[in-house]
Amino acid sequence: MNNVKLISMYWNNVDLEIVVMQQKVFSFLGLKLQQLERTGQKHGEFLNEQLKTARLNDVLIFVDIDCVVMNAEVVYKAANFAKKGGIWGCSQVANHLEDSFHAYAGPMFHAISKKTWLKMGSPSYSADKYNDIGQNITRQAQLKNINIYLARPLYSLIPKWPHGKDYLFGIGTFYECGVFHLFESRKGVFNKLFKIVGDSIISRKDINYLELTNIARKIEMKVTAFNLCKKILKIPFRVWEAFYRYIRN
Repeated sequence: MNNVKLISMYWNNVDLEIVVMQQKVFSFLGLKLQQLERTGQKHGEFLNEQLKTARLNDVLIFVDIDCVVMNAEVVYKAANFAKKGGIWGCSQVANHLEDSFHAYAGPMFHAISKKTWLKMGSPSYSADKYNDIGQNITRQAQLKNINIYLARPLYSLIPKWPHGKDYLFGIGTFYECGVFHLFESRKGVFNKLFKIVGDSIISRKDINYLELTNIARKIEMKVTAFNLCKKILKIPFRVWEAFYRYIRN
């Protein structure tokens, strides 16, 4: 793993338990992960900065703070693919953009060498009106016929977003080769799932997908009920008064 750097960025609005658990998992698997707090810095700018300051022979593997690998082999596989001039990443699509069918190597787990990045003309990871964070890298790689491996999502605890025309991905997505991405950890709602997956990896226990899905669904139901209550409480008093008169009569 010479010249291979695993890098994770986070803001101070992320639950510290997420940060600690991620480091525990990578350390348990014998992997050195550098976690960097960059509160206020845009994600794309951070990725650009890391490649600009990397050494010529470095391979960088970017990992979202709420993402863990379930085995060390996937890191070696991604690193070797990047060393050979390719880009390895978990497949993602940007449903909020016009081109909602373009699959790209998402920066939640994304391996690239500095040489490849320079060969491509040092394209930006920053989001714009056409690209989500990191999506432009895949577009430029495709234009220059650079090999790209997209690890597809296998299962999501709470499917939310279409992955093109293929399948769904969402909260708590497991990707092929052994990558788990929680998504939306800044909201803190589903962070319990990340801890359960992390503990399972560290204790070498098989993940009980049915049990984990049931836990996720219960959390989702509580969140839905809470949001409904908030909407109800925002109803003007005059409406409540009219409703009370109606049921009283």
